[in-house]
Amino acid sequence: MSLFKTYLADTPWSLRLVPADWDAHGEQLQMIEEVCFREQMRSKVEDLKGLIEDEEALAMALFDGEKMTGYVAGVPLESSSSSFDQKSDPKEGWGEFDTMYIDNVSILPEHRNQHNLKFLLTEFIRHSRAAGYLRATTHARKSNGLSAYCIRKFKFKRLKTIRNWYDCGEDFDYIVMPKVELAKHAPLPSWHPLMEAFRAKFAGGMVERLVRTH
Repeated sequence: MSLFKTYLADTPWSLRLVPADWDAHGEQLQMIEEVCFREQMRSKVEDLKGLIEDEEALAMALFDGEKMTGYVAGVPLESSSSSFDQKSDPKEGWGEFDTMYIDNVSILPEHRNQHNLKFLLTEFIRHSRAAGYLRATTHARKSNGLSAYCIRKFKFKRLKTIRNWYDCGEDFDYIVMPKVELAKHAPLPSWHPLMEAFRAKFAGGMVERLVRTH
């Protein structure tokens, strides 16, 4: 029942998370990078393309209706594509090959709210579980509240604060969602595609208003 409530009552039906594809979404992904990050923090086009096309990556695009409003991408912690620093970052999960390193989380400023961020991260964690991951970790930006939100709402643990991370001009927290917390998020149910189709068909209409107000 809680999963039905999540999809039907807790989040706007216009939201959906779909696999990111460079050919289909590349221009929009670059635009989101340019809007969300100043130059020192922005991924180079070739690096962003490489991440999205990486066979090991789990890259998802966030849509609100027909508009792409953000994206999230992750790779195995041990991947050469991750920003994990073997010399200085805490080693929790390293070498166990069951940890998803969340490399990028971006939402356009005008779409940043509790509903969108919660939906983005919750769905991505469910997709990660479906892919066999048991733990999640990331370097989370402090200035925009992402680190604090992940710690407060998703029970990540702060393992380390890194000043001026990679000379980007901002401090980041290295945080991890332990196995026991990630396990509390149900993996994608078998009826997920049907639910996505139902939400999309009736988004913004009377059916959604009736369901979400009761």
